Amino acid sequence: MVTKNTQKRAVFNGEVKSFESWLNQNEDAEILCISGEYSDDDVKKMSELLSFCQTVMVDISELNTQRKDYEDDITDDTFKDEIYLLEKMILNKKYGSVFKVCNRMAFSSDGLIWVHVPVDSAVEIPSGVEIIGRYAACGNKVVDYLIFPTSVRIIDDNAFSDCENLESVNMHNGITAIGECSFDGCPIEYLRLSNSLKIIPACCFAGNYLTNVVIPSSVKKIEASAFHASHLKELRLPEGVESIKCDAVWSPGYVWFPSTMREIDKDFFCDAPIQGRDEETPYIDVDERNPWFFSKNGTLFSRDNPDKPYLGCPYNGYKWRE
Repeated sequence: MVTKNTQKRAVFNGEVKSFESWLNQNEDAEILCISGEYSDDDVKKMSELLSFCQTVMVDISELNTQRKDYEDDITDDTFKDEIYLLEKMILNKKYGSVFKVCNRMAFSSDGLIWVHVPVDSAVEIPSGVEIIGRYAACGNKVVDYLIFPTSVRIIDDNAFSDCENLESVNMHNGITAIGECSFDGCPIEYLRLSNSLKIIPACCFAGNYLTNVVIPSSVKKIEASAFHASHLKELRLPEGVESIKCDAVWSPGYVWFPSTMREIDKDFFCDAPIQGRDEETPYIDVDERNPWFFSKNGTLFSRDNPDKPYLGCPYNGYKWRE
């Protein structure tokens, strides 16, 4: 026996001039389909109205999204968050084109991806959510700490960027990946990372207030600007870490590299070339078993060129700036 899909669908294609009146005329529709191409102002107004729907499914599969850079618009803080609902759906279209709007929040149609929460709402991630979508809670002004349901596995790009009051993040070990800039611009003072992470992505914790952080032994790479503009006084990398990129950490006083470290960007601790800036060179220790690098009196050397400081200048007593 074949069961037919009896859900009532309503299609908005711009022929009806007022999106608000169209919503009112189709308030009993179970799926709202939005097609065509719209101006920025139209998209913002539609997003605002959709966010206040009680519970509705929104299909954006036929919405033309090629005309502008939605990422730039979403991160423009001159607008209120709720008008970005539709754009957040577009940014998370890789997970599917149908989304569920409920109580001012938005999810993928199956409820597994959390796509949107307004800036003025508490961040309460429902149990069962597996992925925090791109920009899902960016700019939220309420959240001050995060503890994730055990169902969460992935935190996507910019998911919590610019949350101005977010001070504490506690990740359980089931979280296997976090995206670029996922906590960028947050005043985080306490951070517990999952021991299932393989990569600390670019700009992930840039602009935080951390003075120390424990990097899990599962991590292999620390990407560019991962802890840019941080307050870290030291960086101790565990066995297993193999690579650290440019500007990964900002001017720590002490750095420990493990025996597994094989790729060190010469500007890993600052955002400008360090030649001639020896006063900012941290004291560096290297595990003596490391086959690529070694340290002497706080200065880093490559075993391929043991007579010249690897960073271009030696350690000369630099201390972390208070």
